[in-house]
Amino acid sequence: MTGRPAPRDGRVSVQSDPPTDQLPLERFLRSLAARDASPHTIRAYRTAVGAYLDWLAEQGIDWTRPARHQLRGYLARLGSGASRSTVAQRLAAIRSFHRWAAREGSTNGDPWGAIATPRLLMTAISTDPVLSGALQSALSTTRDEVFDTAGPPVT
Repeated sequence: MTGRPAPRDGRVSVQSDPPTDQLPLERFLRSLAARDASPHTIRAYRTAVGAYLDWLAEQGIDWTRPARHQLRGYLARLGSGASRSTVAQRLAAIRSFHRWAAREGSTNGDPWGAIATPRLLMTAISTDPVLSGALQSALSTTRDEVFDTAGPPVT
């Protein structure tokens, strides 16, 4: 019994099981709840990780082993029309999900760890004077225009 009132027409309301590809998400969310995460955090993580897993499933990508180019494709999709803070929040949720999955033994680690995300890339540029100077002279675009593309990370 789900604790919800019965429909007025007398039918019994039964909550169906989530799709198989969403079961890890549900276990992850339960682990957040067990650590007393805020309901707002759980809702935000459900939205961010759920959208990510849905996108991977639509692309036919196994969520436990996405390739770098596939993650960059998702990052480009995520960044189109979203603010940097929204992208950062969603990536934090996704990375938390992958770290949890690695602790549970479902994956080998966080595949996002090898992807240059906007915040990490800007930190590297701003803390290295040689890199910063070289990039400033080489690039004629603004910082926001650089992150509007899904090209390879600067190495």
